[in-house]
Parts: sequence; structure tokens; C-alpha cells
Amino acid sequence: MSTSLASMVLALPASSQGLQSAETNWTGLYAGAGTDLSFAGHSASTDYGGTYGGYIDPVATATFGRNWQSGNLVYGIESSVSGPGRDGEIDWYDDDSYQNRYEWNWSATLRGRVGVTAGDVLLYSAAGVTVADVTLDACEQGRFDDTCAANSYSTFVDDRLKGFTAAIGAEAAFTDRLSGFLEYSTTAFEAEVVGQNRNGADTEVTPHGINSEALRVGLNYSLGGSRRSDPVTVNAADSMWGGGYVGLLGTYGMLTNHSGLYYGGTRTTIADQTLGVVGGYNVQRGNFVYGLEADVSGAMEADKIWGDDYLSDHSWNWLTTIRGRAGISTGSALFYTTAGLAFADLELGACEGDADETCADSGADYDSRYSGVSTGLAAGFGVAVRLNERTAVNAEYTYVGFPFETGADALTETDGESDYPGPHTAEAQMFRIGVTYSLGTASSGRAEPLHDWSGYYAGLFASGNLLGVAGGSYYGNPSIMEEHGAFGVNAGRNWERGNFVFGVDAEIQSGTGPTASTYYDEDDYLNSGEWNWSGAIRARAGIATGNALIFATGGVAIADTDLWHCYELEECFDPSDLNDESDSYFEDVQYGLTGGFGVEYAINDSTSIIGEYRMTQFGAQRGDGLTDDDYADHTTWSQMVKVGVNYSF
Repeated sequence: MSTSLASMVLALPASSQGLQSAETNWTGLYAGAGTDLSFAGHSASTDYGGTYGGYIDPVATATFGRNWQSGNLVYGIESSVSGPGRDGEIDWYDDDSYQNRYEWNWSATLRGRVGVTAGDVLLYSAAGVTVADVTLDACEQGRFDDTCAANSYSTFVDDRLKGFTAAIGAEAAFTDRLSGFLEYSTTAFEAEVVGQNRNGADTEVTPHGINSEALRVGLNYSLGGSRRSDPVTVNAADSMWGGGYVGLLGTYGMLTNHSGLYYGGTRTTIADQTLGVVGGYNVQRGNFVYGLEADVSGAMEADKIWGDDYLSDHSWNWLTTIRGRAGISTGSALFYTTAGLAFADLELGACEGDADETCADSGADYDSRYSGVSTGLAAGFGVAVRLNERTAVNAEYTYVGFPFETGADALTETDGESDYPGPHTAEAQMFRIGVTYSLGTASSGRAEPLHDWSGYYAGLFASGNLLGVAGGSYYGNPSIMEEHGAFGVNAGRNWERGNFVFGVDAEIQSGTGPTASTYYDEDDYLNSGEWNWSGAIRARAGIATGNALIFATGGVAIADTDLWHCYELEECFDPSDLNDESDSYFEDVQYGLTGGFGVEYAINDSTSIIGEYRMTQFGAQRGDGLTDDDYADHTTWSQMVKVGVNYSF
């Protein structure tokens, strides 16, 4: 008689309270297989346009790793290999010319994993290095054939690119050897600059960039025998995380600059490092730890040429974040999530120049640059480990994103030329390592009884969104993000077994947008995107302690979108007004992927408050144009932080 996967999960033993390692010992070797639902983005820019976009494809993945366990703390190393399947062509002018093509032949990742286990579930974060064997092309005046290969503006990459990856997920043991997992991951690569076509001739220099967002589901099999072990209960008083602290911080950042302007524009990602300081205050209630943290980091700089005479220039003179933190203590370790505001003094430019210049030095016709302090969002997850009573070390992944800022031309009207302001957007994926010193440990609050999370619930929420949209053309390469607020409702169902809580959540929220900017003057070359409404159906899995629940989430997103790229403002938003071969629009419902993490806290038996961060990504959509052969592909995405209230039935 067969036993279903769901019945095995529901058979997990329950406990009344306390953070327990009920019956699972994660120590040992394991191997597994899974499927990535993966968005692969590709950007390439030339003197005369370009675009950014990608598609969502399933990709087979194999994993092999080793775990070690100390009480409720699990740490280890994992390698994975993914096969082909991420490929596509992104058009940005018409059916016969101007396309980007990408193909991931294979990719491999080596990463560390750290997490907290309770019951038979492991909530973990991971970070490491990814190598991708890719084929990338930017083709002007022809498809990917001999015509494309011989063109002076066509460039290619056949190489193995190295990038940085981070993930958060949950893994549950179903039997003494078999476990299933769900995780969300993000991967960023530095841009690759090339200047040769496939015939070997020198061409205009072009940067090619790739990135990936993925949901992974799969199974792991223990190679070291049975995982069953005796219960181990953590004494929360053994780890005193409450109180103030200060420390030093090192940051490795993948900095991305989106700049759009007339006859060009680019999206480039460059790595840099910096140092900073950090301080904060924690409150501890049993195993639940929450608090506030602020940090300040020094300058990070990057520049990259696109075209022979065009420069993407971006500098972060300083960066500071103010974030809430919430996590679970496992004795000497603290597993946490974090989200809040980011502030940065930015210098962003797109201009005529070379690698020895900055956009502040240039005064050519189509230059556009922004300098000032921007406000955005920051979100991430990490782990801190206490070395002694006063000193702790931590490792953290943090995403920082800012809405676009309108640049100004270096020229003035006195020479008879017009200004050509372009939009400039900055974001970064950062891996941060720090050491902190406790200023005096506060006593731990009383451990709260384990709240009952099982059952149906419904709620209301408000969200802050960085809505992104890209749709290139012969006249430019706009890729922008802008902040918007929205409201929504959600409903779901939880199941609980001991400290392990899992379930499904569905939501729908009001319109988001529009994100829109011109990149020639106030009336010409508009890139615009709006979500009339959006929703998601997601799995949730996490660990509960006291009245708190820390969870990872991932699933399917849906949105009714209006995406436009127009030669002139008056030609936008009504298909009957299309008047140029570069005009293109997409108005329809589309499906994508969404993933992230959150914290929920019960304030009484029936009411809880929730905070959550998610990234939502849709694949490229073919637009309609003036004729059947005139169109562009449009891509949209969002970074979202939401807060809400849930009521349990």
C-alpha cells in the first residue's frame, strides 16, 4: 500500500512548545535532484540601441553536499550542476534586425549553507559562487546567421562567466533518508565586454550581462544512513542576543547601473568592495530575537564602456541602511531576516567617453548624468555566530534597490543644443561579512508558549514596490525602476507539526505603476509599464518559536500588465495612435515566478501581524507594433516589501 508525500509530512510528531530537533539529524553526505523554474536575463547595448530581457524556463538540476549539525544549528557545503534549457531571443526593433540571444549551456554552483532545524524541517540560507557556460549574441541588421556574423555592430560571448549567488529555502525530512526542499535564489554576474564578431573582425565594443532568478524544488537522499536521532532541546538562556552592539562590516557588491538615453544606453554590472561600520539593538523572547540595525559603508565605484565611444559610469560615494531584523536563536547562532530603507549618495552617468574618463568630464550632445542622495529599499537574510560572551561574526546577503532618477545633460542651451535627460537606476546584490561586539547583554525575556498556527486565515496588507520595466528600441535601451504603493487581500491555510509550519497563501493587490520615463527630452522616447492588478499563489514553509514564525515562500505570480515603448509621447497608450516603426506595446495578463521570506507574529490567539519581502519576475513578452514586423520584447519585474494583518478562523 503506497504512502503519499503529504501523509508522510502530516505524520510528523507534534510538540507543545520549545525549539526541538525532534527526530532528524542532518549530519552527513547527501545527493539530490530537482527542477529550477528559472528566469535568465540578458542585456547587451550598442551605439544604436539595445535591450534587457529574458524568459522563464524549467531546468534540471543535480545536487551533492555535506552537512554538519550542532544542536539546532546546521551548516555545510553544497554543489549543484544545472543542464541546458535557459535560452531565448529578445527582439528590440523588428522581425529582421536587432536581436539579443542568450543560451546557458550549463551552470555549476558551490555554496555554503547555514540554517536552523526544528522538528523535521530545516530553514536555511546559502551563498556562494556560480560558473555558467554561456553563448551570448548581440545582432544588428540580420538574424543569427552569416549576415549577423559579418555585421560591424554584432558581438558575441562564448565563455564561462563567474557570478555570485544567494538563496533562502526550507527542507523537510519525510523519512529517515528522504527529504524535499523549496528555495528561491538570485544570481548576478559581472558584465563581459567584447569587441569582435563571429567572423573575427573587430566591431563596436559591447558589454553583455546576464542574471538569474529561480525557484527550485527537489528531493535529497541521505547517503550516510538513517537521519533519526534523539530529541535535543535548545536552552534559549544559553544564548543572550539581547542588548546593543557595534561592529565592522566588509561588503562585496555586484553594482548595476541602468541608464537610458538617445542612441544608446546600457545595463552594466560590475563588482567592487568596501568597508563600513554597523550598530544595533536586539530584544530576545525565548528563541525569538528581533531588533533594529543601522550601517554605513564607504565608496564603491564601477565603469564600463559600451560602443567604442560611450561610457557607463556609476559611483556609490556612501551607502547606509536602517533595517528591522527578526530571527531564531539556536544557542550560539542566530538565523535572521532583515528589511528596511537604504540611502546612497550616487553618481550615475551615461555619456560619450572612454575608460579613462567619467561622465562628469564629458560634455557631448547626448550625455546624461545624475548626482545626489537617493532613497530605496534593502532586504536580506543572514546568520550570526557568537564566538564568546561579547564577540560575534555574521554573514549576510542584502539586496539594495533605488527608483530611477532623471539625469541632466552637461550641455546648456547657450550652444544651440538641447538637453537630453535620461533615467538612471541603481541596484546591488551584496554579500556582507562582519564582526560585532556586545555593549552589554540584556536579559532574555520569558519564553512564550508555542502559538497554534494551524487552520485557515485571511488578511489585509499594504505594499511598497520597486516596479521595473525594460523595452529597448533602435533609439535606446531604457531599463528603469520606480517606487509605488498598493493594497491587497490574502487568504491561506497552515498546517503545523511541532515547530514546523507549512501551507499555501493566495493574494491579490491593486494596481502598481505606472513606471515611466522619457530618455530623449520631455516628450520623446517613452518607456512605460503598469500592473493594473497582480496576485500570487505561494507555498510557505518555516519554523515557529513562541508567537513568531520565520518562513520562506515561493510560487506563481500573475499580473494584468500594460507595457509600452514609444517614439513620441503622443503615440503611447492607444494602439490607434502608433506612428513609428519603433513603437511597441503589450497589454495582457502574464504569469511569472515569485519568491522571498517573511516574519509573522501572533499578537493574540486569532490575530497576527506580518512583514514580507518578495522578488517577482515575468518573462519577456512580444509586443505589437505599427505593422506585424515592427515590435519590441517587453520585460517587467518588481521588488516588494509588504506589511499586513492576518485573522485566523
